[in-house]
Amino acid sequence: MKRAETGVELQRSKVAISRVPAILKMVPAWVVSRAAGITLEQAKAIKSDARVIPSVRVLEGLCLRFGIHPADVVSLDSAVALRDIAPHWFDNESAQAKVSICGMGNLGHAFVGFLSARSDVSVNVLVSSEARANELAHAMQSESGIRLQCEAQDIVGRPGWLATGFQQSVFC
Repeated sequence: MKRAETGVELQRSKVAISRVPAILKMVPAWVVSRAAGITLEQAKAIKSDARVIPSVRVLEGLCLRFGIHPADVVSLDSAVALRDIAPHWFDNESAQAKVSICGMGNLGHAFVGFLSARSDVSVNVLVSSEARANELAHAMQSESGIRLQCEAQDIVGRPGWLATGFQQSVFC
């Protein structure tokens, strides 16, 4: 049996939603407390508030103890207005934040697709060569953008600009 750690900080997120309350709704808070090695008060907070995001260590304990896949625990709240969380990303009264992403590897690909699907974000992409830019443009044309397969529904986003030069991607 683990001893509960009182130094574990719980934080409320503005953009993420914890699925712990739904997944563990039938599990008593004291069981969650022991499984994750946190205090009873922290376990109650995690179980009752979907905006409280457990730390990585706490998530590991919950996933191992209850057979939960980590990807099923936390998701992004796509309904949150980006202007509310990062107002400094917007120029003056611009309707869209400008984001430039360098590279289109696995993570870059996911970020470009997810962010460019939002109406409040304008995404520019910097890639390594003109050939890579043409390859991506052709692929996006056939798929109507970048398709991310998600549990509930696929997300399709399309960046505003594919560039091979730094000045083009950042300042367009």
